[in-house]
Order: sequence, then C-alpha cells, then structure tokens
Amino acid sequence: MDFLTEEEVILIGLDDPIKIISEIMGNRIQRYDKMREIICSFNVARVAYWYAQNVDKGPNDLTRKVCCTEGFWAYQYALNVDHTARNDTRTASCELPWTAFRYAENVDRRPTNETREASNGSGWNRDYQEWEAIYWFNLKVPNR
Repeated sequence: MDFLTEEEVILIGLDDPIKIISEIMGNRIQRYDKMREIICSFNVARVAYWYAQNVDKGPNDLTRKVCCTEGFWAYQYALNVDHTARNDTRTASCELPWTAFRYAENVDRRPTNETREASNGSGWNRDYQEWEAIYWFNLKVPNR
C-alpha cells in the first residue's frame, strides 16, 4: 500500500473528494513518468525491461526504445510486455540469429523474411528451416 505524502495529507482537508483524488493521482502519475525518464536515461535495456514489466505493467514507447538497443531484451519485451509483434522489436531482435528464430517462433508465430534472413548462415539456420517446414506442413488450408 502506498503511503500518502505530506502534500497529499494537506489535500485531505479540502471539501471536494473528486479534486483530492484527481490531485493525488495526478501527482503519482507525474512521479511515475519522471521515474521512467530517469530509468531510461541510463540506457540499460535490462533495467528498462524490468521497469516496464514490474512498475508500468505494460508497454511504453520510452522503455521499448531502450530495450530495442539489445536484441535479447527487444525479444523479451515483445514476448512479455507488448505481447505482440512490432517492426521495431523484430528489427532489434534480428541482431542475433537465435533471438530472430525465437522471435519468429514465439512472437510472430510464423516465418517472416526478416527473421529468416537474420538466421541464415548461422548455426540456427537449420533449426529455423526445420521449424519453418513444420509450420507450413501443419498449416490448415480451408476446404473450398
């Protein structure tokens, strides 16, 4: 439970409860925005990912931008925070062949040209090709 600050305790003496609540929430939102800016100013992807997952409990453009500086954290951000594929996280994940493969498998849930090219020529190429063959083999084609 959050404790009230001294400013918030003074506001309790006001007559309008709606104004009190909006003032308190406005102050807290401003504090979270400032905290996010400070955390992201360090430009450490692991810390920005932690903040997005545990404090924001959701995606934010600022934390996503910092996470996209490293392929692994971009993949983790897309998988666990965004819960969807985005071009910026896919491009960042394709810096490493194994995160490109995992991004295609777990986030896109389908092969893409970008992830295919990123895994090409690496030890993950064979795994990617096997997974892609299984994907296309198991794809259900509707009856006409």
